Amino acid sequence: MAKIKFKDYYVEKLEYNENENYIEQSSSSLEVETSPSVDIVFKEDFILIVFEDKIGNVENENCPFTVNIKLNAFFEYKVEENEEDKELLNTLISQNAIAIVYPYIRSLVADITQRSNRFPSFILPTINVAKLMKNNDAIKFHFLNND
Repeated sequence: MAKIKFKDYYVEKLEYNENENYIEQSSSSLEVETSPSVDIVFKEDFILIVFEDKIGNVENENCPFTVNIKLNAFFEYKVEENEEDKELLNTLISQNAIAIVYPYIRSLVADITQRSNRFPSFILPTINVAKLMKNNDAIKFHFLNND
């Protein structure tokens, strides 16, 4: 049976910028879009998940900031050498592993927007991010040789 185990993560990029086109509003609700994507890299007995998200849009006058984030997460995996187990592993990674990593992204975005001390803290919605990325064809698999 295929198994994955979350090992560690690190933030490669975390960038916050105020939107110069933002027109301040009396409402406290923010219009902030998110565009997550994931690269899944298989190498020997581990998997690297490169989770990127571009949050906000400078052309949106109702969006006060943009955040660009790139987080690398590492998983170990075990799989039997049959097709059913390999398919199960792909499902575990493209759904469960992404769901494990997403709260770290949410926390970082909430923290950096709160620390700006300029606009209300922004918390990414609780969503099925893996389904969103699958629907937007934003999950890419890469297989590296074991040489």
